[in-house]
Amino acid sequence: TLWVSSTFAQSVPAPVLCGPFKGVGYRGGIATPIKSGTAGRTYAAGRFVVNDKIILKAGEVISGAGPDKTTLYFPKGLIDLGYVCANPKDCWSWDGGLIPASGSEVGVQNLTIEFPVHTFTHYDTTIGAQPGFNGVDLSGCTNCWVKNVQVINSDVGIVARNSKYSTIENTSVTANPNGSHLHYAASSGSEYVLINGFSTYNTSNHCLTSQWKSMYNVFTNGTALGPTRIEPDHNEPTAADITLSLFSH
Repeated sequence: TLWVSSTFAQSVPAPVLCGPFKGVGYRGGIATPIKSGTAGRTYAAGRFVVNDKIILKAGEVISGAGPDKTTLYFPKGLIDLGYVCANPKDCWSWDGGLIPASGSEVGVQNLTIEFPVHTFTHYDTTIGAQPGFNGVDLSGCTNCWVKNVQVINSDVGIVARNSKYSTIENTSVTANPNGSHLHYAASSGSEYVLINGFSTYNTSNHCLTSQWKSMYNVFTNGTALGPTRIEPDHNEPTAADITLSLFSH
């Protein structure tokens, strides 16, 4: 494992790749697109209050005027909105986001996702204890991207689950200052996901992680401010399940 930091900027260094990790990311390693928002998913400059999930399906793109210009503010988490999470007593979990995306050619770009500061306790058993201020959830996504995006005060920042050939680039996650679950994850069988040019702020229980039979994922050109866990094989119960992910400079 080699860890060298860079800065969160509009110009992102090329990823450092080797061996079986070549060909990761959007469409096997080509540049991520910047497309116009679709299906009414384009936001101008300003601050917008969002009171439900923004669900993205194949071919849909949500786009803003830039992370320093467009903010989507979610005052309520998944529990308060009536959603049932994988652990029904709270929504700290790896799955479920307020911007879930599935299918192919789905994009989240050029905006900030913000949540209120709140109380968080890892694995609490009180109903609603973890309200589920979870950001982008790429679930079953192929050739998808998250680009030029900031997530602020999250329990879960940006996660790829059962996703392939997708790129998360030029992003930052600021964890809820009162505790959070994770910043970035490649989870549940994700393969060839590239997380390039990222920054993490504040602490979380699982900052950067790959788990549950996720393989050939790359975390590169990152800046981590604060105590940081790097977990290339979290929750792998047997040797046969061990993931293979690359953390590079």
